[in-house]
Amino acid sequence: MCLRSARLFFKRFKEDDAFRSILENAPDDSTRQEIRNREGYDFTREEIQLVMNEPLELDFEDLEAVAGGQDVDPSPSGTPEGVAAAAV
Repeated sequence: MCLRSARLFFKRFKEDDAFRSILENAPDDSTRQEIRNREGYDFTREEIQLVMNEPLELDFEDLEAVAGGQDVDPSPSGTPEGVAAAAV
């Protein structure tokens, strides 16, 4: 188990709508764990929490949006809880 795996999971969860949807629609924690394992992710609840609390890195498009006054929501599905729930 490692932070690298948690970071990769977090990045994919934020960017891959289909992957996020599969996890969010899984019926229970056990099924979400099976999906994560099948996809090669191996991390603890503590590790994903550490990753979620790391400073946010904005890409060029996000920086332009912020500079232009647009509201940028860095969390998938609008809430960090969505990541935590999918990671359990």
